[in-house]
This record gives sequence, structure tokens and C-alpha cells, in this order.
Amino acid sequence: MLFLKSKVARYADSRWVEFFGGTSYVYLFSVLYALIIGLLFYPGLVYTDSIFRWQTAISIAQHGLGALSGASDHHPVFPILWMAFFYKMTGEIGLFTIVQAIFFSLSFFFLVRHFSPNLAGNVMASLVLLAPVNQIYSVFVSYDTLFTILLVCLFLLLLNRWKSRVVLIPIVVAAAIGTRLNAALIIPAVFLVLFLQRRDFKRGQLFLTTSLCLVLTAFVFSLPLMFKMQRGNSFLIGTAWEYVNMATKTNDKRDIDFLNSFGVSVSDMNGGICYHGIWCGKEWDAFISKVPSWRGRELLRHYVTIALDHPAVFFPEKLKYIKSLMGIGRDGITNEEIGRWREPKWAALMKTIGFETSPKKENFIDRYFRFSEFAGRILFRPWLVFILLVIMAFHLGKRDKDLLPVTTLPFMYYGSFFITSQNHEFRYFFPVAFLFLAYFSACVSVWISRLFQVSEPEPDSLLGRPAAGRRAP
Repeated sequence: MLFLKSKVARYADSRWVEFFGGTSYVYLFSVLYALIIGLLFYPGLVYTDSIFRWQTAISIAQHGLGALSGASDHHPVFPILWMAFFYKMTGEIGLFTIVQAIFFSLSFFFLVRHFSPNLAGNVMASLVLLAPVNQIYSVFVSYDTLFTILLVCLFLLLLNRWKSRVVLIPIVVAAAIGTRLNAALIIPAVFLVLFLQRRDFKRGQLFLTTSLCLVLTAFVFSLPLMFKMQRGNSFLIGTAWEYVNMATKTNDKRDIDFLNSFGVSVSDMNGGICYHGIWCGKEWDAFISKVPSWRGRELLRHYVTIALDHPAVFFPEKLKYIKSLMGIGRDGITNEEIGRWREPKWAALMKTIGFETSPKKENFIDRYFRFSEFAGRILFRPWLVFILLVIMAFHLGKRDKDLLPVTTLPFMYYGSFFITSQNHEFRYFFPVAFLFLAYFSACVSVWISRLFQVSEPEPDSLLGRPAAGRRAP
């Protein structure tokens, strides 16, 4: 070990260590990473919702924003506009995926480098990015991947003292919420962090930042109305899923009459309740698919009534959904939407947007499934990931005291699915898993640096931060 340490010390100042431990390597790796994975699995990996999102984006690219008039706002508008921009440039969907993969890699690197801006940090980030789960999600056309990138950017803005963050924080917050509408619950966590950092802002800057967060978020929520879109029913699905289960257990005439108004009876649902997704039980066919958007408020009112009048039914049942979301008492959350093109129906629809399978893609997915079942199994147990995330946050918090309040963001985000959730899939949890992997990479690289007594370089111009353990004046 002493010999190895001496070797490390001898070569610590060499040019190759300087390159592989610097930001030039980060940019080179990220571009090559995106090009290799993006081109090998071109035009990216899609799932069922990707089809309808790309169809809308293509329509916007070809006919302008007027194409949104009358369209359903079931999916958030902001990412679709971003997708339409790339399609307008190239006339195909692959460039969007490659650009996404570049930012996916860069965001991971710079979060790890916030704690370990050296060779160890770059090596660990590179290795973890090559894990099948990251390869898959780097080119997965899912709002969850876009939200992941934005969440990491928000982390970096809250952890660093960039002057431009006064305006950038609200922009990233609004973009993140515009990508995942339920992520609005991260705003209180953002305000908490900003309040704790209030001494770092000049007079009026804190007020400006928090005000812009609210204004830009309100603007994002108003986009469907501005584009004259029809109100979708995405907010109803989770509520309807939980309601139809609880309504069969209350023995309340109001619930029985309400179910009957949709042509559903308690006997229709007997033995068909599932807590792990809307597709695994009778809920979708028997009830959810029959609830129109215009009856949404009525459904929500009945749902709240059960909570108020029948807490002995509501809370035990609600806890079962939350336990499923946290991967408690079963094998963990699922990979429901990965590889859906293996079903002929979806393969035909995906072909319309330019996606076709190949032996490489099949092997790619099979490798990911093997990873999910063995090496990556821990990622599919949110309760365990959150425990480890907190432990690592306390460890890394010794180097950056702001990390502990910032770590509340993933808790608030995933906690928003506790309100109502339609599917307990890993893709919803991936943003948290990505942060977990970044924390893990940072902890290991910090440990390696201490073990071999590798000194940390001066901060990069991009990071604009003091070396770990010191604060900007």
C-alpha cells in the first residue's frame, strides 16, 4: 500500500493525470458517450408515451404552435416544445436523444466533481455512467430523464455561488416543474435552501429569485390555456385508481351510487384490486377508462369524502399504495415501460416515428434487465435508497453544509407521488436513483483521494467554486 501511495504521489502532477482529472476529459467523454450510445441505439429508446409525445412534437414542427390548439394537455407542454425544436432542425428524432445524452453525462460529472474535482471523481463518474441503468436512461425518451438533468442542474445552482443563479434558479425550477408537473412540491424545499443561504444574496436578490420562481412556474402551468389545449385527465388516473378500490370497502351508499353511475358495481371489482399499477388489476377496464375529464372534480370530491368519513378504510389502503411506491414488502418497483416494442401492437406504432428494433437493441435491453435483477437491484427499493442517500448526504455534508437541505429536494419530488400515482415504475424513481449514484460516486472518489493523499486541484472555471472544504467569500 505504501508503494502504491508513492506511485500515486509521483504521477499526481503528470500531464495525463491533469487531463483525465480535468474538465476537458469531462467534455470529451460526454460527447463520445452520447455519440456511441446514441448512434448504436439510434434514434434512442422509446416507450408507449413517447409515441404520442413525438407525434405532437412533429405536428408542431410541421405546422407551428397552432397545432396544439384542441390537443390534450395530458402530457406537459414544455418538453414537447423542446422536442419539436430539434425535430424542426433535422426532420428526425435522433438529435434530441444525442443532445439529451450529452447533458445527462455532463450533469452527472459536475455533481460528482462538486465534491471531488480530481482524477478519482472523473474515474468514478465514468465507471458509473457506463452502468446499464445509466446507458438506458441517457437515451430513453422519457420526461423522467429530462427532469433528472434539470434536477441535477438545480442541485449545482443551489450548491454553488454563481452570480447568475439569481435568475437561473427560477428558470431551472420552472423548467423542471414544466417537465414533471407534480414536481411543484420541490418549491418549498428550494425556498428553504434559499432562506438558509440568504446571507449570500445581496439586498433584493433573494426576493427577486423567489418571486421569479413563482411567476415562471405559474407561466408554465398556464401554457396549455395559452395554446388553447383541451384539459386532459392525467390527474384523474391515480385518483380514480385509488378511489375505486376504497369505494368497494366503505359500504357507503354514496360510493355505491357513484360507481353505479359509471356502470360499475362493487361486485365488478371483487378480487381485482392491485396496488402495483393500473394495468395489473381490473381498475382500468372496469372504472378508470370510463371516467371523463368533466367529472374529475366530482371524483376528487368523493375521494376526499372517503378520507374524511371513512379514515379506517382510507389510510390503511393509502399506506398500501405508498408501501408499493417505496418497494416495501415485494421485489421492488418495476420496469414496466422498458422494451415495450417487444409487443407487436407497440412495435407497429413506434415504427411510425422512426423506431425499429435490432439485435443490438435487444441485447442492450437484456443486459439492463440482468442488471436490474442482480447488481442494480438495490435501486429498485426506494426505501433503502433513501436511507443510504441520507447517510451519504451527512458524509458529503462535511464538505458542503448546503448539501443537507438541498437533499430534501428528491424527498419532496418522490413524495409527490404519494398523493396519487398511476404506476409504480422505476422510471418515476430514476431521478432519485441518479442522485444516489452521484452521491455514491462522490463518496468513493473522496475516500480514494484521502486514501492515496491526492491533493485537489484549484476549481475549474465552469464550476466557479472553491476547493472542497472552503467557502467562497
